[in-house]
Amino acid sequence: MGFGGLLRCGQPKEIDHHLITALIERWRPETHTFHFPVGEATVTLEDVEVLWGLKVDGEAVTGYIPPTQPGYWQDRCLDFLGFIPDASELKEMAFKQTSLSRQLRIEMNDEHEHNIYAQRARIYCLLLLGGLMIPNATGNKIPFFYLQFFMDIERCSTYSWGGATLACLYHNLCEAAIAKRTDVGGALTLLQLWAWERIPNIRPRMLDPVHTDYLPCASAWNGPASYFIWMPYLQRQLPESCDAGRPVWMSITTLISWNLAEPHRVLRQFGIFQPYIPQLPRFHGVGQQTLFGVD
Repeated sequence: MGFGGLLRCGQPKEIDHHLITALIERWRPETHTFHFPVGEATVTLEDVEVLWGLKVDGEAVTGYIPPTQPGYWQDRCLDFLGFIPDASELKEMAFKQTSLSRQLRIEMNDEHEHNIYAQRARIYCLLLLGGLMIPNATGNKIPFFYLQFFMDIERCSTYSWGGATLACLYHNLCEAAIAKRTDVGGALTLLQLWAWERIPNIRPRMLDPVHTDYLPCASAWNGPASYFIWMPYLQRQLPESCDAGRPVWMSITTLISWNLAEPHRVLRQFGIFQPYIPQLPRFHGVGQQTLFGVD
C-alpha cells in the first residue's frame, strides 16, 4: 500500500523540541530553506524517500470532499475499517488516534477472511498518515476523509505519499516561522532525522555504526536527542523503495497535499547552481490540475 518502508523504520523517535524550534527560527518561507552559516538547505524529496521509503512520484494526494453526514461515515467505516466511530468522532469528522489504536489490539489469526486483513491494513495506514506523516498540530485527530485514499488498496500505492508529506511539512514550517501558530504540525520526526543526518555535532547514538544495507536510512537512528553534510546518502546501499524516485529528486515543481501546494526548489543541495526563481504563488485550493505530488 506504499507504507512498507516507513513501517520498517521501527518506532517513531522522541521529538527534540529545542532542535525543532532552532530550525524553525532559521526557516525562510520565501525560499522554503533553512539559512545556516554554511548556506541554505532544506528537506527534499530525496530525503523523504531515502529516510522513510515513501513514494515521491505518483498521483497527487488530493480529491473531492466527501459528505459530512454521520450515516455516510458510519457505513464507510464499518465496510472499510470494521468498526463504527463513537458519537464525538462523528461530530468532529475525525478519528481519535486511541480509537484506531484500540482496533489493533484485537488479535488476528490465519482463519480470518481477506477483507479483515485489509481493514487492519487501512487502520495502520491511517495512523501512519494522520499521526506521523501529515499530522495536524494537535497530533491526535485524524480526519475521516483520509479514508478515501485507502478504500482501493490497489490504487493506494500509486499516490505520492512522500510529496504530500513534504508539502505538509513545508506549510507548517512556514506557518510557524511567521508566528501564525504556536503548535507545529507536519512530519517533525522526518525533520529531526534530516537534521541528524546532515549536522553531525547534534547526532544521538546510532543503533549501528554503519547503515544496514537495503533498509530505509531512518531505521539506523536511536535515542533522544561543526558542519553540514550536503550529500549524506552517497555511500549507502538502499532498497528499491528508497531509490525509485531518483529522477524527480531535483525537480523544480509544486508539492501537493490535499488543499496545500508548496514549491520545491533544491538544486543547491545536489551540487548544482541554484538560479534565482521568483517566489511562486502559494495555492490553497485543489483546482490546479497540472500540479501533483511531483511532476
